[in-house]
Amino acid sequence: MFSRMPKPAGPTLPRHRTFPTATRRTLMDRLPVYFETREVGWIMAADEASGFTYAESWRGLTGAFPVSLTMPLSRASHDASAILPWAANLLPENPTLGTVGHMLGKSPADVIGLLAEMGRDTAGALSVGQPGTGLIAGKWREIPDKASLERILNELPHKPFLVGEDGVSMSLAGVQTKLAVALEGDTLYIPIDGAPSTHIIKPDGERLPGAVQNEAFCLTLARMIGIPTPKVTTGTAGERSYLLVERYDRRHEGKRWRRLHQEDFCQALGRPPAAKYQNNDRGLKGPSLADMLGVPQRHMTAQQTARFVNLAIFNPMVWNADSHAKNYSLMLSARGAAMAPGYDIVCAAPYPKITVSLH
Repeated sequence: MFSRMPKPAGPTLPRHRTFPTATRRTLMDRLPVYFETREVGWIMAADEASGFTYAESWRGLTGAFPVSLTMPLSRASHDASAILPWAANLLPENPTLGTVGHMLGKSPADVIGLLAEMGRDTAGALSVGQPGTGLIAGKWREIPDKASLERILNELPHKPFLVGEDGVSMSLAGVQTKLAVALEGDTLYIPIDGAPSTHIIKPDGERLPGAVQNEAFCLTLARMIGIPTPKVTTGTAGERSYLLVERYDRRHEGKRWRRLHQEDFCQALGRPPAAKYQNNDRGLKGPSLADMLGVPQRHMTAQQTARFVNLAIFNPMVWNADSHAKNYSLMLSARGAAMAPGYDIVCAAPYPKITVSLH
């Protein structure tokens, strides 16, 4: 069912592994995880106690949600085999991961060390290392004009997520070049100091010409036939075109933006990003369609299971030959789990260099 493109992936994580020594020194054995300003728990990096521990105040809170289906609130602590795949799936994949690691002076395998630098605005509701915030005046830095936006888009391959810029701490998973931004009116902003992004901007590229319009069409088509997808628009900045995707894990509430929690199916199944394809070149066991179907069947209603099935059928119908487990996500709240909207849907037919392997 799932396909594979011959491209590098993120770090491969063994089932049990302690955090690197440099990370232990830098983080002093404990890296906090927050929902906005409230501590959810902390990642421990000690040789004999690597893993994640929930704060008791979070476990007892009305409205608390689990970090992941693999780390239920019913247990206070979870070992490295649970937290490391979850954390790795918040990071980009190679070659972006290698570029970021080089710029930050960290190994791409130092998952927790990288998140400590990049983790204030990630997929889902949680901030790693320092608290996140709602929108506060001055916490978005304006992109003043299209020339500035074009310059940022041109720099992204060499400076992913604007890493190293003052106040910027963000991460998005995947291989494709992208950037988390905020949109207010017609003006784009860069979130800083823990403020949430509201949109994801995905610029065009030489590797897949026309992908901006392709993805916009596929996502719009899916929504027109009843499959939930994010709202998208296309735009230009100088010589660059881009897709602007509204984040489904953000919600506007008055003068604030609320983060909503989500995880992709690799996280929900405890698999590292390198295992996102059922068949891959890394020798890892990736999730099959049956494995993925088991997630909504175990944790969601029949209606939500039907949403998963509809999305799984739609992907091959539009020849989305790069569909994999990280292209499916679920929303997590105190009420339970539900399917997230579909995303990253692109018809591969115009791109003959893509290797297709549908099973």
